Amino acid sequence: MKALRKVVDGIIFVSDNEMEKGETDKLSGIVSKAICHRHGMYDFGSYRIGYFWALEHGLLDDATELIFANDSCYGPVFPFETVFDGMDKKSCDFWGLLDSYETAHHLLSFFLVFRKNVFTSKVFHNFVSGFIKQESFWDYVYLYERRFTELLENNRFRSAVYIDIDEETRGAFALRCGNGNLTLFPVSLYGWGMPLVKVKAMNGSFGVDLKESSCLLLQKIKAANPELYSVIKHDLDKRGVQQEDRWLTPEEIVGNAKVVSFDIFDTLLSRPYVNPTDLFLHMEEALGMVGFKEQRVRAERKARNRYKGQADVTLDQIYEELDEKYRSLKQEELRYERELLYPKADARSIYDEAVRQGKTIIAVSDMYLLQEFLETVLKEKGYTEVSRVFVSNEENCCKGNGLLFQKVLDVLKVKPKDMVHVGDNYEADKEAPERLGIRACHRSSEVQNMFDNPAMMKYKVFAEDNPSLASSVLTGIYARRHAKTEPSNPFMELGYCLGGPLAVGYCQYIHKVARERGNDAILFVSRDGYALHKVYQKMFPNDIPSYYIYASRKLILRNYIDYKNESYFRNVCEIYTEECLQDTVVTHENIERHREQMEQWAATNAENYRKYIDSMHITGQKIMSVDMTTKSYTSLYMLRQVFGDRIDCGMFSISYGDPCDYTTFSYAERTWRMDDVPVLVMQEELITAPERSALSIDEHGNVIFSARNPIEDYRIDKYKEILKGVECFADDFIDVTFGRSVNLTFGLWLKLFHSYVGYSHFGDHELLKSIYHDDICQKTYETLYNVCIPQKKESVQQTIGIDNGTLYRKNMKHLKAIRKLVIALCVAVAAIISLLIMLLGN
Repeated sequence: MKALRKVVDGIIFVSDNEMEKGETDKLSGIVSKAICHRHGMYDFGSYRIGYFWALEHGLLDDATELIFANDSCYGPVFPFETVFDGMDKKSCDFWGLLDSYETAHHLLSFFLVFRKNVFTSKVFHNFVSGFIKQESFWDYVYLYERRFTELLENNRFRSAVYIDIDEETRGAFALRCGNGNLTLFPVSLYGWGMPLVKVKAMNGSFGVDLKESSCLLLQKIKAANPELYSVIKHDLDKRGVQQEDRWLTPEEIVGNAKVVSFDIFDTLLSRPYVNPTDLFLHMEEALGMVGFKEQRVRAERKARNRYKGQADVTLDQIYEELDEKYRSLKQEELRYERELLYPKADARSIYDEAVRQGKTIIAVSDMYLLQEFLETVLKEKGYTEVSRVFVSNEENCCKGNGLLFQKVLDVLKVKPKDMVHVGDNYEADKEAPERLGIRACHRSSEVQNMFDNPAMMKYKVFAEDNPSLASSVLTGIYARRHAKTEPSNPFMELGYCLGGPLAVGYCQYIHKVARERGNDAILFVSRDGYALHKVYQKMFPNDIPSYYIYASRKLILRNYIDYKNESYFRNVCEIYTEECLQDTVVTHENIERHREQMEQWAATNAENYRKYIDSMHITGQKIMSVDMTTKSYTSLYMLRQVFGDRIDCGMFSISYGDPCDYTTFSYAERTWRMDDVPVLVMQEELITAPERSALSIDEHGNVIFSARNPIEDYRIDKYKEILKGVECFADDFIDVTFGRSVNLTFGLWLKLFHSYVGYSHFGDHELLKSIYHDDICQKTYETLYNVCIPQKKESVQQTIGIDNGTLYRKNMKHLKAIRKLVIALCVAVAAIISLLIMLLGN
């Protein structure tokens, strides 16, 4: 209030509780009036009380702005003068610090500023007069906060917002937290100049929903505004708030410790699995050793029972319990561990800080692997400054009962207060060392961190409902990305999470069939083959030669005119008519009149296309063509017109409808129906190309593309991001699996898709609403949300004209109507409300 007093001429303080004697004296010289009594109507009740007091006492007569603000925030981090100076330059009638687009566009009610034409209007007066006591807190949200802005905007008052970010940034943050609430990202808000910090973001009330470190924010506030830092720190201490270990910064964790100790597995190093034992399943499937996982788990259990007198068992003792046929796999297990383990991002940052400060760094692990092996692996993964590894099976004591930590203290000759330990097991890595007086920091595994995030429920359900090596690795890859990346482009995330697994799995299947059939070339057909070809080249760079070939229907049909297929004949006549005639339409009845000119036109096109094909130098004699969804196998038929019997077979992701005369394969191993439209549409949108359709080839063999239009420009722009995500997933998959076989079947992707849409959230919905599927045959144009999300919703399906001019105009209208990505509301229950008045001349 002291800071607000610098930018206003009067403050009316309204408290929703009785005030102890002497408390209001603290407000002397700050407020014009203090009204303190229990009214039970939350913020809006206090706003109404303060507004009417100001009105009755003439404080609004000369006022130019009226401010409603509550006590759900700390601040200001930055001076209010900067905020008001900035907003003075915006042409608006009322504004807030943050807004939301959920249900309807609205400014968040913790800080609202109304200019004179608004707060003197009947609309404003009548609405504020209607603030009455409601049954629940959320009634105030829905009836007042969300309706306030809508009411004013509907009455032609213009709104504005101080923290005004672009749609894709909103979308990225909405995907990250699931509900679009920007106050869950306090560090990012700080970076954007947000003057206030939600108390809930600092005191733990947001719980697992909070997405950025309150500790890091405090450090930033301490540097920018030491006085405010002291106020916040004092308040948090008074409330008894202890910051969660997950938010402690590396500097805070290392602190003044002389020795920094780390657990190894799921702390310094991670495996790309949901469960550690999935390593054995990976070995079983990749090496063809059926039953190895079960036998390996059982052997460890037997070894622990046999060697009860030891604190832990060794890998040798475990393999002694295995059947003879599995004993040779011990070195393979060590090889898999060394190759598949990777540094865990958050522990690496703590390690780097310990190195920077010159601390003694050690690793402490309850594990059957030998110390020498673990030291080697840690160095290989970049942890070169780990001075010693203490491992349970060699020290003959474990972390869980504290004996291994005591051994560490004795060997290093340090006191408990001089050591800090970091690990993922709460009992062994947090409680056990703390019982000895060692400071400890609990950091969950990457998979557990992701599962704790409500926005990632789709992947948790997917992993639990579909236990397999592939689902485990997929989940591990998602967890790795979730752990080390900031919110990124939402289209890229869609490409990564859904497009990537589809492309990788399909390319695996393409390669498998091509090898089995002895194909010596693979043609990825435009446009759907664009993304697939890029992924295939990443996965199999030195294998069967592959090519991306322009072979669209319009491109090849023009090379020949006497098609027996009626639809092909009609299409080629339409192409010729469009290019070479003005008023006449070629049909069966008049084709003889145009045959000579059409044959010459087709011959020229065929020669041009031949030049294009020759320039590709495709030498294969047993070729596979690759496309996505098909009903009539058009690309296969068209390519056989060009390559003849050199085309051995056609590969499609999904085939449905007509039978085919040639050899074909489908990644999806079942007959598809039109009620499978959501799957068909989604995979077509995920796997395509950031380019326009190829229409013809010029005399030099160069491809001529369709004319630019707003719809294609929008699609291409967004698909570039989707493709980045697809390629990024392919890179991560190759990196994580290290060449070890992990088969991603279409059936698994289908389960992933259903989990994605079945447990989709606000951020997913807003993303899918911004991607439009164009179905010319059905004369509809609708969002992926309408196609894919199985819930009741208002249809945006529109009937459109067939001609391109009408289509483009309709589509442009839809593009303009794409909703901004929404920021969900975060409401604090405020006990004290401030009403501020900015008067003319201040």
